[in-house]
Amino acid sequence: VVPYIGNGEDAGMQADETKTIKAFTLRAGRKSWRESKDIAPSQSYVNVLLRGAKEFQLDQDYVKQLENIQCAQNVIGGGMAEKMLQFAELRNKEQ
Repeated sequence: VVPYIGNGEDAGMQADETKTIKAFTLRAGRKSWRESKDIAPSQSYVNVLLRGAKEFQLDQDYVKQLENIQCAQNVIGGGMAEKMLQFAELRNKEQ
C-alpha cells in the first residue's frame, strides 16, 4: 500500500511511493458471496471507508460519494466491518 496524505482536494497527487505501510483488507467471508452479484454494503463497511477517507484527507468529492452510498437494509446490526477492523487494530498492537 502506498501512503497518501491528502489535502482534501487533489486525490492521489501527494502519494509517497518510497514507503510502504501495513494495511487491512476486509472481504466477504464466504467464497460464494465474493463471486455472486454485487450487493449493497453494510453501513458498518461504509463507516470504515469513511473513517479512512477522512483520516487520510481524501478529496471531498470521494467522501461525498461514500456518504451517499445506499447501504443494505437487511444486515443484522448494521454489519461487522467496524468490529473486525477494531479487532485487527488490537491484534496489531499486541504484536
